[in-house]
Amino acid sequence: GPLGSSEDQTAALMAHLFEMGFCDRQLNLRLLKKHNYNILQVVTELLQLNNN
Repeated sequence: GPLGSSEDQTAALMAHLFEMGFCDRQLNLRLLKKHNYNILQVVTELLQLNNN
């Protein structure tokens, strides 16, 4: 598919999050959409959620 298609981007970011140990697919998707697919902001929020 074309580079930057949203499905490819989502899959790539999801794989990255899984590698980092964030395996809640539904939560990851919700946060990716919330943060406009900014993985740094997603990881920051996931870390905050895990710490609480």
